[in-house]
Amino acid sequence: MAKVYYPLIIRGGYGFYNFGDDALMVAVNAIAQVCFPQEDIAFLCKQSSYLLKLLPEANFISATDRDKITADVVIYGGGTQFYSFPGTIGKNQGLLLSTLLPKNSRLYRFLRLAYRWVKPRPKYEVDDASFTMAIGIGLGPFVENSSQLGSTMELFKKMSFVAVRDSASLQLCIDWGIASASLECDICCWEPFYSKIMEPRKAASEIHRIAMIVRDWTHDKKGISYKHSLFQVYEELVANGFDVTFCLFKGNHEEGWIQFFRSKGLRYIFWDPMQSSLSSFCTDLSIYDLFISARYHGAVFATLLERPVICIDIEPKLALASHELESSDLLWKSPFDKQQCLDLVRRVNSCYSDYVFRSIRTKKRLASVAGGMVGKFRDAVSILLKKEESKCR
Repeated sequence: MAKVYYPLIIRGGYGFYNFGDDALMVAVNAIAQVCFPQEDIAFLCKQSSYLLKLLPEANFISATDRDKITADVVIYGGGTQFYSFPGTIGKNQGLLLSTLLPKNSRLYRFLRLAYRWVKPRPKYEVDDASFTMAIGIGLGPFVENSSQLGSTMELFKKMSFVAVRDSASLQLCIDWGIASASLECDICCWEPFYSKIMEPRKAASEIHRIAMIVRDWTHDKKGISYKHSLFQVYEELVANGFDVTFCLFKGNHEEGWIQFFRSKGLRYIFWDPMQSSLSSFCTDLSIYDLFISARYHGAVFATLLERPVICIDIEPKLALASHELESSDLLWKSPFDKQQCLDLVRRVNSCYSDYVFRSIRTKKRLASVAGGMVGKFRDAVSILLKKEESKCR
């Protein structure tokens, strides 16, 4: 058994070619360096070669379930890492033998261990840590009584510091009895992070270019249904002289949309971390005057680029994004009537400078909130580590 130790280990959904998660990884790495030197920080996540391109100075842990991983502090670094949908319940529930043998039987435990020894699996959880924390995290939604709900609740009850990014996540913490949880914001709104990867262009006086940030969504019929309506919106906007481009935040991994683009001969841009940097991709995005987004971080980065955004309400966190970004009046709701979306575009265009100003104001507010969150995190780490040192004396 190999032993792996770092003073700080960061957990997150990094390594899946997702622009939002990759930005979170770079952001939380910068935040962690407020408290720890780079050599003391390691990421425990999916192993993907492009991650070293984004963070060449970082440590990435490659471990299997044979290894023991320990840390002084574990941080769950931003994003929606804890959730369950009806379509995900029952996945990864173990070997077929669990249906044949009682899980508390000696034979079951022996065969389980034997299987792991013969075929070790990648490991993404820390075995032992003095303190566990979450910063800028999103929670839910959860299927009622799901195992994901129960395990997440127990994990968060034991945390030493919890900062959530939205009001729904805070309400879950309150329901779970976590009185110390605080409502903050997405960690990408921390100015020392975003100021290094983007320089917003001065806004035009009206809308010329529109980016439609889309994603495959197969968890429910509501999320699947928006594609046809959005294409109708696209056709009408183009017919009315707007320059409209589709955008994918998960590279060439959104197979449903890519097939659709190719069948229609549509152009699109996409995040490719092997070819682009966060900075160059933000530069690509900065030419657009309006964003219509089915991704949470599409809405966040639209605001950081000081542009208005229409959120597509395909899942709960898009409605939360529109609320947190002060754009609740620009939420395109199910059943995704084409005319509603077109009316929202016209509304923004009719007083475009006002919406741009609102984005700038929201960005400044979130930067202030994020700065406060990082300060609270720094203070919490300092106090906890001093307590740990006093125990060891």
